[in-house]
Amino acid sequence: MIQIIPSIAIRKGKVVKMRKGDPASEKAYDENPLDLSKRFESHGIEVIHLVDLDGAEKGSPKNFHVVELIANHTDLKIDFTGGISTDGDISSAYEHGADY
Repeated sequence: MIQIIPSIAIRKGKVVKMRKGDPASEKAYDENPLDLSKRFESHGIEVIHLVDLDGAEKGSPKNFHVVELIANHTDLKIDFTGGISTDGDISSAYEHGADY
């Protein structure tokens, strides 16, 4: 069986899209990350991949508040990435609700 895991890219707490990681191609969406996550969940999705683009750029996670929001208001498993480079970052990700 194939499991579909949608990815949500976050910059400054908002859902964004980029082409091949090029910031010049960034497009921000009006839908907030929690609403998008809930919509995925309503369609049977069980896991989301959440990418902290600010964290990837700065070298340490910056959008833990989004992880926490989604973890507290959905039953989704969260695969979180973006700037995680220390044991402390890993611990913080789990503390804020990341599962992977």
